[in-house]
Amino acid sequence: MAAWMMRGAGVPRGVIANELTSAVDLYPTLGALCHFPVASDIDGNLPAVFGGTARDAVYSFSLYPGQTFKLAARTATHALRLETKDVTQPDGTADFAEACVGIYPRGHELAAGCSLDSAELQAFFYPRARDFYPRDRKQRNSSTVCLFSGIYGQNDVCGQRDGIDR
Repeated sequence: MAAWMMRGAGVPRGVIANELTSAVDLYPTLGALCHFPVASDIDGNLPAVFGGTARDAVYSFSLYPGQTFKLAARTATHALRLETKDVTQPDGTADFAEACVGIYPRGHELAAGCSLDSAELQAFFYPRARDFYPRDRKQRNSSTVCLFSGIYGQNDVCGQRDGIDR
């Protein structure tokens, strides 16, 4: 959850909303409050407090050539963290074959011994993480298609691990 403090016309006074938000939500929120058009294909989401739809998870990622690809998917109670072993290529592709993956309680992300490995959490996070990564990048690199074991219904070819090894 991101902390927002807003003031102005159309902003509800004294409202505290415990809603999952992200920095990318600022643009559609300001668009709604200022009455300017916002494209429907942007990454941001208009929060429910402003008439939009609440999210069940928020995402952040780091995709820079020469650095490892990192993904975080967070709910109010848990977070999935993924980091590739190899660096992202100049064309934006990343090899997930030996990605380190862990699901943690919020507030204990990446903490030793705190990784959770339940079928229920995997069933929630894995499809969302798979769907978050841009499909056109997945199609450019066959190793990228395998985000982590089980997500694509393939055999254990991705080197899934319990927790994140460093």
